Amino acid sequence: MPVRVMHSAGWQLGLGSRVIPAAGPRLREARFAAAERVVAAAREAEADFLVLAGDTFAHPAVGRATLERTLALLAAAARPVYVLPGRRDPALAGSVWERPEWDEAANVTVLGAPSTPAQPVRDRATGAMLYAFAPEERAARRAAPASPPEREERVRIGVAYEAAHLPADAAGGFDYVALGRGDDVALEAGPSGTATPTAARCSTAVPQSAHSGAVARGAAAYVARVAPPPEPTDFTDPEGAALLVELDGARASQPRVEAVATAVLRWRTYAANVEEGTQVAALARELAPSLETNDVLRLHLGGTLPLTDAAALEA
Repeated sequence: MPVRVMHSAGWQLGLGSRVIPAAGPRLREARFAAAERVVAAAREAEADFLVLAGDTFAHPAVGRATLERTLALLAAAARPVYVLPGRRDPALAGSVWERPEWDEAANVTVLGAPSTPAQPVRDRATGAMLYAFAPEERAARRAAPASPPEREERVRIGVAYEAAHLPADAAGGFDYVALGRGDDVALEAGPSGTATPTAARCSTAVPQSAHSGAVARGAAAYVARVAPPPEPTDFTDPEGAALLVELDGARASQPRVEAVATAVLRWRTYAANVEEGTQVAALARELAPSLETNDVLRLHLGGTLPLTDAAALEA
């Protein structure tokens, strides 16, 4: 039976906005709403489990209210959730990952935390094996998991924050590699003993329905995919989405990857030139029909506006 995985990353729950500080509370709510869409999409698609590949939280010391709301959200998934700490929320001493609330989260497994053994985790329902490779901050405090041994007929998933954290000798050993940050990239064993990118890179923009382009299992390379954040943090981020991945575990088969839209807000940029008050009014009339309540709009205005017309611009 195929294994269906909802792959997501970069939730950054608890994050406000450095770009628009006054809108911090609204943006924090939007991030939770987008995360709820990821969970709802996993239920609707009947995914077997979710993988969160880093930066679930904005920082490792989020408050109790943020943690409790997150755990309630993950419980609503009604299926296993595997969570890897990331660069923004590393599993340091005293961090959110060591809070006792996690003990009550029956469907959540934290990968790469101090209490998690340095060995693969088996999903009970599907038999899929998850190999977690934590950020380098954890490397000195925790042994790396073993690379996949000789192939067996079961799905194997690597989970890492970045491609640089993957071991070279794991090349070809995974059916899918879930990343939290960086670029989709084909990897092969490098001379330094670490996984290194090949010249063939995949697009970071995942089509609505596409094959991952991964080299067949057992070959000399494999493809690691990055899940975009479900909600953009600024105007430079890609559109919010999660990745629905279907794996059948058959030799030489390719993962099927579908991007599922999850963003709540639309981050838009508009450029215009204004020289007089009437142009300001015309600009407002032009923008009004296309604006929605969930838009975050950045205006790039050029030109020289007389002081007498400045009030129209402020309005």
